[in-house]
Amino acid sequence: MAQSSITPTTSVVSMLGMIPKCSVPCVMEDLFTSGGCPMTNAQDLATCACTNTTMQAELSACVQKSCGFLDQNQVVQFADGLCAAFPIESRVHELKTASIATIILAALFLFLRLYSRWLKTRRLWSDDAYAIIAAALLITVSIIILEMSLKGFGLHYWDVPTSNAVELLKLFYVCQMLYVAVQVFSKVAILALYLRLFPDFITWFRWSVRGMITFMFVHGLAFFFLVIFQCWPIRSIWDKTVIDAKCLPVSAVIGFTGAALSIVEDIIILLLPLPLIWKLQMSTRKKIGVILLISVGSFASITSIVRLKFFVKYSNSYDSTWDNVDVIKWSLIEILAACICGNLLPLRPLIEQAMPNFRSIYSWYSDRRSSRKSSDKASWGLRSFGMFGRSGGSSKPRLISTLHFSQISLSPTSTPDWDRKHSIKSDQNTMISPRTPTPAYFEKRLDDVDEDYVQDVPHGIIRKTSTTVLRSTQTGSTMVASQTTTRPSRDGSETDLVPPTRDREHRISGPWSRALAVLDRR
Repeated sequence: MAQSSITPTTSVVSMLGMIPKCSVPCVMEDLFTSGGCPMTNAQDLATCACTNTTMQAELSACVQKSCGFLDQNQVVQFADGLCAAFPIESRVHELKTASIATIILAALFLFLRLYSRWLKTRRLWSDDAYAIIAAALLITVSIIILEMSLKGFGLHYWDVPTSNAVELLKLFYVCQMLYVAVQVFSKVAILALYLRLFPDFITWFRWSVRGMITFMFVHGLAFFFLVIFQCWPIRSIWDKTVIDAKCLPVSAVIGFTGAALSIVEDIIILLLPLPLIWKLQMSTRKKIGVILLISVGSFASITSIVRLKFFVKYSNSYDSTWDNVDVIKWSLIEILAACICGNLLPLRPLIEQAMPNFRSIYSWYSDRRSSRKSSDKASWGLRSFGMFGRSGGSSKPRLISTLHFSQISLSPTSTPDWDRKHSIKSDQNTMISPRTPTPAYFEKRLDDVDEDYVQDVPHGIIRKTSTTVLRSTQTGSTMVASQTTTRPSRDGSETDLVPPTRDREHRISGPWSRALAVLDRR
């Protein structure tokens, strides 16, 4: 029916003959009986019906229940001709804003991640590859949604141009598949990062992460195929003229189950590293900082819950192109949050480069605050970021200078056996044991240094360390002597194990500094 065939003086009886018979009872009930519109002419009917969104929604729902797809299109064309002079409600701008913002943020965080890698190691890891795939798919989804908004998604169902209906259904179908893929790769990128950050010898953790990665791929592949074959024949997904098409209950099987699994996965990914982080040999403040950084991923869980709320609310909507704007927006926010959270930890080197003086400023502030509290005592202890404090004045004529140990134990529980005598000698054999995650180790992993924590040493090297500390209470001088011997390994080689400088600083700044503080007080 041509829109030009309706004029302001066209009678209601004539207009009823222009629409499919299946829709006549709906028009009579919703417009005239319940709606109370006058049955005079097109102008009076348009003034009554075209400004009442509730009435239009009820009429649209009735027509969708009573008529086939082609008949629905005829009713839409009739409504377009009748209400051509009236403004159309639109939420298109919401989709455009969400899509453009997602494209910008996804590209920005991916660029910062890759730039951080280039600054530090100039190489990519497996988690970077997953992050690149996730960001590329997310940008693709955003572009498709932007195109959908230009085709009429964001308008009421009865205002969408009938010529765009099939194309909108095709684009939405592709979006569903890509949404599943983005979810999988963004979360696998975080899990792959966990495998690099934490030591290899923590077996339970590594197997848990690998199990989660396997589950993500298996369940993602299953849902991907469920989306592809949600209707048979597949053409019936966008071609509503196909007769005897069989479709799965998409809302229940794909929507609710998928959203619930996504929330559970987010919670597991969030909780997995927390026990290891809490056992790190660092201050509680640093532990909380790292946990908060990882906990940003909980925002993705929150967005999943909000999305599920809208999905449940509009699962049986008859105004899908309008109501599903909320579902699509929160779907974009959900997968964008997952991608951003996966990029935060790798950005640490870049953030440190942008704020090179932060550590020195904080350390200076800590020194000043400490010196005010203990101006009449020697001040020894752990300062921020593993640095020694400065010793203040003391009533005793003694001063402990910088300690030099040629060899120190890497065992996290090795604490020197201090004595009150002036000469202490500790002689022990230490078998090199698996390393526990320390702050230096954790920071090294975040900095993407592709090296072992210590130099490669053949298995079975036994190191013998003898350390003598002589302190004079008269002059306040301190002398430290250390002798280290190594026992050949099975292949006959001798290797002297020297830990990195920052590890020595960390190890000394822990139990060593506390022991020195005790001596100083005595």
